[in-house]
Amino acid sequence: MKFKILTIFFTFVLVFSIHAEDDLTEEDVKVIEEFFKSRNFTGRASRNVRTPEIEERVRNRYRKIKKHNERFKKGEEHFEQGLNDFALLSDGEIKNYFGYNPPPFETFDNETLVPIIDPNARSGKAAEPDYWNWAEQGNIVQPVQNQGGCGSCYAFAAAGALEGSMCRYFGKCVKLSEQEMMECTNGCAGGWDTWVYDYTTLYNGATGSSYSYTGAPNSCNPSARVRQVNSIVTSYKILPNDEATIRSYLYRYGPLFTAYFVYNNFNYYKEGIITTQEGEILGGHAVLITGYGTSNGIPYWIVKNSWGTNWGEKGYFRILRGKNLMNIEGWKVSFPWTR
Repeated sequence: MKFKILTIFFTFVLVFSIHAEDDLTEEDVKVIEEFFKSRNFTGRASRNVRTPEIEERVRNRYRKIKKHNERFKKGEEHFEQGLNDFALLSDGEIKNYFGYNPPPFETFDNETLVPIIDPNARSGKAAEPDYWNWAEQGNIVQPVQNQGGCGSCYAFAAAGALEGSMCRYFGKCVKLSEQEMMECTNGCAGGWDTWVYDYTTLYNGATGSSYSYTGAPNSCNPSARVRQVNSIVTSYKILPNDEATIRSYLYRYGPLFTAYFVYNNFNYYKEGIITTQEGEILGGHAVLITGYGTSNGIPYWIVKNSWGTNWGEKGYFRILRGKNLMNIEGWKVSFPWTR
């Protein structure tokens, strides 16, 4: 009898502990199931096998997303999170997406470095509007793409800055080849903007249609440059960690390359304005600033990412402006001049 009572007791404790850990509601489980279905995880396809490991990974990440969104509903956060493809990946696979990898020391001459704008010297110049987005100005900003599990973000961001410069000043509104810029510099191992600019000073960039993106580095192949845009970088500017200067340069000249630290709370961004940085730094990432604005008193940058249109706000995100959050204003902001 005593043994039977102990057995019942330990069974109760085990069941209670399992349910205590699994704090997901029926609605939560439904959300997770819909997510798996949307990613074609049927349990049969060899490419998308729903293993117990992946199942637990998604559930654990959903729990963190749920806690974040509870703070969002209380007004403690200004952006919402949601399940996306990163929920399926291991920590190692996720880090493959972060490819901003600059040299330890990089020096520039005074002509390259843009000085901080003196507010007293701006009389007579038209003020920037309260809102601006180059993505809404014709073909200056090309459509969002997906870099995949390759650390080629630096090539996508640099290509975006080059495309904007060529389109705005020379009417050459074409898609450049990130594949060429990636595999002719440092491949998927990561790189930086000026490496791409320096490469483009020597070679006319290929169009994206003639040198298509594969997400994997091959040998740099000049013969693949069937169609060239006949435009090269003549110089580039490095901007200071100053919101007013960056905003002025963005409005007057075009989209800007920038890099920042990716924190744990970034990957599952869905919509809204990122105003916090939480957790460990996962790596460095390069993106394209296309605009700025203010919402409910919060100033923000509009930023084009390279993780596909299913991520964030159709491939874009908004982040707090003027506070150097995640080092987005202070690490490296640049603009290339082309001809």
